[in-house]
Amino acid sequence: METTEPGIPQGLTKWTGDLSKLVLVVDGITLFAGVPANLLAFYIFIQKSKQRVTTIDVFLLSLTISDLIFLFFLPFRMIEASNMRWNLSNFLCSLSGFIFYATIYNSSLLLTAVSVERYLGVAFPIKYRLKRHPRYAVVVCVIIWSFPWLIAV
Repeated sequence: METTEPGIPQGLTKWTGDLSKLVLVVDGITLFAGVPANLLAFYIFIQKSKQRVTTIDVFLLSLTISDLIFLFFLPFRMIEASNMRWNLSNFLCSLSGFIFYATIYNSSLLLTAVSVERYLGVAFPIKYRLKRHPRYAVVVCVIIWSFPWLIAV
């Protein structure tokens, strides 16, 4: 069997090369669409926070921050995908991997919190409206943001 690199079959090298291109395209689109959209959302939430803040505002602002952190570290993933090797420091490798997955968990959990909040608002409109306060959303966001740190330890 022919190899292009020591110990790696030629078919596998072609497959990883195609995968590398796909990852770069998807990550590039995500980066160039995500940064302006999330910066705009962040600006809108900051402007809205000068008025009355709702629980949804707290969750969505936290989601926007999580997405911006993800997008900040996405170029490191793109560097790795460009040749399927990590050429930067080991610390940066660990940090970018942790941030990559932590922000994905954060985003998923924050979207779950938004769904639960919407469900409670629809299922128990009067009872939930009396108990709903942005302070509770802040507590939930702190718990969600600490979750990946607790798992990593």
